[in-house]
Amino acid sequence: MDTHHLLILITLGTTAHLNPVHPQTHRTNWSMYQRALEELHIGKSFSSPEEVDLAAQHFNHEIQTAYGPATTHLLASTCRRWDLPPRLQRALQHKRNLQSLWARTSCPRAKRDLNRVALELRQEVWTFRGAAWEEAIGQADEDWKDAPLRHKGSGGDPGRHPASDSHSIAIHHAEVEHCVREFLSTPIPLLPENYVSPTETVRTILRLPKRKALGPDGIPTIAIKQLPQRAMVARTRLFNGILRTGHFSGSWKTGRVIAIPKAGKDSRLASSQRPITLLSHISKPFKRILLRRLHRHLTPRQEQFEFRSGYSTTLPLAQVLHHIATEHNRGHRTVGIFLDMEKAFDRVWHSGLLFKLIYNQLPPALVRTVASFLKDRNFYVNVEDTTSDSHPISAGVSQGSCLSPCLYAVYTNDIPTLADQLQDWEEDVMLTLYADASAYLATSRWADLAAAKFQRVLDLLPD
Repeated sequence: MDTHHLLILITLGTTAHLNPVHPQTHRTNWSMYQRALEELHIGKSFSSPEEVDLAAQHFNHEIQTAYGPATTHLLASTCRRWDLPPRLQRALQHKRNLQSLWARTSCPRAKRDLNRVALELRQEVWTFRGAAWEEAIGQADEDWKDAPLRHKGSGGDPGRHPASDSHSIAIHHAEVEHCVREFLSTPIPLLPENYVSPTETVRTILRLPKRKALGPDGIPTIAIKQLPQRAMVARTRLFNGILRTGHFSGSWKTGRVIAIPKAGKDSRLASSQRPITLLSHISKPFKRILLRRLHRHLTPRQEQFEFRSGYSTTLPLAQVLHHIATEHNRGHRTVGIFLDMEKAFDRVWHSGLLFKLIYNQLPPALVRTVASFLKDRNFYVNVEDTTSDSHPISAGVSQGSCLSPCLYAVYTNDIPTLADQLQDWEEDVMLTLYADASAYLATSRWADLAAAKFQRVLDLLPD
């Protein structure tokens, strides 16, 4: 830069438009696969983290060894993934015949038949296209050629909390860290109600979605559903060993990140890619079992409309509109502030989350298991045929895990209002939460008073 030469910036490949390669299909001989796992044995009981890790690695290896020889890969040219099946093609031709008949005769009966067939065909094609897209996403991997990636994050940076100059905050952080370390160093007995039965394992596995992209181990969910009875029993013993030792296997903590380009964005920029983290399917049944046990002891606050059964975006919208209309009829002004946490899931402080789980009097065995689930996670990135180095994740809840929404809801469950700081004549602000998005509404006869009430809430929010 300190020379007198003229600098020239050259950009290459701006007009290249690469289409994703259609993924290959495969056929699996499930009888051969199950026979290979009939003699599976990983041990009867596990009393240490090392034994859990060895058993989980052996279980993964046996499934991969059985699934590989039993699977035959087919060429992409033999797939009719993107074409309509013959049944829908015949229905489409029938619709065209009815259109021709209606154009020639103007018969009302032909018009009624045309409308009926068109409606049915539209629904069937929509269903087929949705299934085809799910299958394509389920087969998505590093072969997507138009997905360049130039950053090392899984859905964003792993998360760093800025260093605070406040001495009191530094002391508070140290106290939280010390409390968590002391709790995790204490021997914890496993309660009887936390044990997993083979029936619960089978039911959880059967409820897994069929079409999901492969994780780092390359084992699909259908292979887990096809496990023989002996393997199901071995899997249940492994799950109980995890709860007994409070140790989540390290072989299940790696995430494979692929990138799908956002429509209409410059594909050369990292912000134009949507990173998707793919996790091991073998660990997902245990996460669902653990989630059910967490739900027995954790209840989200009433303002949270995400992560709760029977709730959706419709309810908070209706609540906000009703509140605004009611206050308008009273002659009041409504002021709103809408907050959205940037990369919220990626910035969860692990020790702070565990501290809040302890404060919520969660059973110690479950807290220790969650702590092991969060600790020592890592990820790597696949772009075309290139794999990046593995990088640690020091903060955040893992993307794609069923535990992450529940844990994030616990982490933000203490978001403040003015409930304990109001005068007798004051009304509290209204809070509505949906995942990492929050909305505060304040009402008053004058907008300046509502804004002043907001300032009091925002002063409490950083603490």
